[in-house]
Amino acid sequence: MNMYDPPDDAGEFDVLGVYLEALRAQMSPPRFRTLVAAVQETCGLLSDGKSAQVTVPGDGFLPSDLRREYLSVLAIMITGRMDHRLVEVLGPGGTSGWVVLEAGAEYAAAAVTAVRHTVTRRHDE
Repeated sequence: MNMYDPPDDAGEFDVLGVYLEALRAQMSPPRFRTLVAAVQETCGLLSDGKSAQVTVPGDGFLPSDLRREYLSVLAIMITGRMDHRLVEVLGPGGTSGWVVLEAGAEYAAAAVTAVRHTVTRRHDE
């Protein structure tokens, strides 16, 4: 079963395909399928103009390590590049999440602080 169909244009380097194949080699098949299903669900929701809040069977959310990979895959799909940074951001009430930052962002600390402030403000509204 092929979980990813590479683009027809063989002239371009397939960054996403390379990343997914590396993940497939590192993850158990069920975890890889869960990740791919979450990404596919998100793409479907976004293409329908809906909010992309993904849940999975069990506790309803992706485990932290899969959330990180989920965001990496989405960032690669959006940018076509793998040079982003993921930074964990602590939110209100002991919650946490991830922020995708451009590579080389010297303003990373300021960006994380701004996102944390926005998340806290929205939580409190």
